[in-house]
Amino acid sequence: MEPNENQRLDELVEDLLSGPVYVADLFPRSVPEDRLSAFMAAEAYFLSGEPLLGLRQKWAHIAIKLNCFLPLVPWPDPFSLAPGDLLSRVLRGEFTALLSPDPPAYLTIGGDDTYISLYTSDPDVLSLFRAMAQSEGLFFWPAS
Repeated sequence: MEPNENQRLDELVEDLLSGPVYVADLFPRSVPEDRLSAFMAAEAYFLSGEPLLGLRQKWAHIAIKLNCFLPLVPWPDPFSLAPGDLLSRVLRGEFTALLSPDPPAYLTIGGDDTYISLYTSDPDVLSLFRAMAQSEGLFFWPAS
């Protein structure tokens, strides 16, 4: 990519990161303060072994499906968006970020969480993300 194009995409990501964020999560909302110890135990369970691989597979499926509707590009690091390659990357736990320049959206997968994040204010993208999260048995809610 051209340096000006890289700069434009970097600026787009910065703008998206400062806007609304939505999650596809195992949990339907934030856990109340008085239930944090139970949440920590549940989170430790879901973020290990087979439950973690199942969760990562759901995340990869969402990304693969979104790529059919949005012009996603890996950002900032290049990698293959072929479904098998994307699935392998996510299953290995590699941080994965996908950017759609138009409509503007930024999907991040990775970290020690039970959710993936989508930064966008586009209603059509949100509708797709919600449907795909639900199809994978995940909850969709605004995190910001």
